[in-house]
Amino acid sequence: MRTAAYIALALFLAFSTVIGAGKDPAKSSATTGVVLSFITINGNGNNLYLDNIRIGTPSANDVAVLRLVNIKKDTSYAVGSSPVVIAPRAAVLNYGTGTIGSPFTVTLSAAPGGYSSTKTVTGLSRGQYLEVVFDNLTITPGVPLSLSCVSNLAADQNRANDTIRHSSTYLAGAKRLVLFEEATNASCGPCANANPTLDAFLALKFDSLCAIKYHAWWPGYTDPMYVANTSQNADRINYYSINGVPDLKIDGMLDVYPTLDKQNPLSTRLATGSPFGISVTDSRVPGDSIVSDVTVQVVAPPTAGNYRLRVTAVERHIAYSSAPGTNGEKDFYDVFRQTFPGSAGAAVSTSPGTYHFQYRYKRAAAWVDSLIYSVAFIQDDNTSEVMNCAKGRAHLFGAAPQIAQSTPIPRNTDLQVLRSKGSSGAFASEARSEAAGSAPVCNVEPFEGTFPPTGWGVANPDKSITFAQYGGANGPSYSGSTSVKMAFYDYGGSGQVDAL
Repeated sequence: MRTAAYIALALFLAFSTVIGAGKDPAKSSATTGVVLSFITINGNGNNLYLDNIRIGTPSANDVAVLRLVNIKKDTSYAVGSSPVVIAPRAAVLNYGTGTIGSPFTVTLSAAPGGYSSTKTVTGLSRGQYLEVVFDNLTITPGVPLSLSCVSNLAADQNRANDTIRHSSTYLAGAKRLVLFEEATNASCGPCANANPTLDAFLALKFDSLCAIKYHAWWPGYTDPMYVANTSQNADRINYYSINGVPDLKIDGMLDVYPTLDKQNPLSTRLATGSPFGISVTDSRVPGDSIVSDVTVQVVAPPTAGNYRLRVTAVERHIAYSSAPGTNGEKDFYDVFRQTFPGSAGAAVSTSPGTYHFQYRYKRAAAWVDSLIYSVAFIQDDNTSEVMNCAKGRAHLFGAAPQIAQSTPIPRNTDLQVLRSKGSSGAFASEARSEAAGSAPVCNVEPFEGTFPPTGWGVANPDKSITFAQYGGANGPSYSGSTSVKMAFYDYGGSGQVDAL
């Protein structure tokens, strides 16, 4: 269900030549060049997708190395301190106008350690995207790696995009659980169709995740689970700029329709270590209160961010004798009740060490004591990424029934979107090398690498929904798996102007 307060939509494409000093602070004063910008003013319209932007005349033979798919630039975290064994994958794409019919090789090198792996690509059709899988690479946590990946196509006519280089460091990290947060409502028809599938998945994987369901004020503003805590339900829904229900967030970054694939995002996040370890112990005290003791261990220095601890009281199962809304739902799981010390959370230190937090909260009369438990999570408010989470009262795990999937009524056709709040400075692209004396004959950006790409930036004044890499659509000019999305359909604000 979707609000309809904003109906206007305007899209501006600005293409201008910039000549002279000082136009681009990242370039020297003598720089001249061309600037391409996409400027959007959101009016809660249909989503905008951008992909495969090309300026200039392409060469006949041009193979580009786009990125290392599964080795992150800069800092990553291992699960534990043992060496990490990865079969690196590099993405290559044929930018040329012709088919590459003869075999060529791609080489990945890593130092220190003398690792080098060369693989043969038998050919690439025009516009084809391919991931090259190299031999296993053993990465020692705490040892920085310098990585270089190069396409060795002898006939390549554009050497500017043949090589990428970046550094990567894995640090010893903590094992994580994954946070699933849903916005729902007792009078939302699509929610009634989606929730049985979601609840069955959450029950099956409950030892690997934490779940919180926030109840929105639309389409039924009398939803009793919203009415019980209107301000804090609204705070979390507005935190994510959610403008339609049902909406599922996975670790604060992935936006997934509740009936679609949740296992792959869960598995991907579980395989990623966290700089923060976290545990929760709930204790009953005489009377009507619960004490939640939270231990946070900073096992490795996290990257720069605004890290906040939020501790939430959740009710595992609420059963009504008759549906409280108009969609027929009587059973509700992992219902948000209250958060401590407030919606803003508490600041978390980034210095390695162990830190203790304690919150005492009163059980409201409507809460079922035996079904109340605490969920604690650490979130970077600069990016919305949830770094780790934990919950108390393990005996409640798996309490939801296994329910057969029903046919969903999609809120929209989107699969998932990686949202990136904050400035583009948090997303540095791989450095490319260019052969001396050569010059690109064509500039192509397929948005398959790190986002924003080299030379691009994002202006996002309100740090809310903005231009973001998207894994559910790809333009037809070149094959691949990603594009750029501006989620107008999810954005409920007004007066904001974003630019890519």
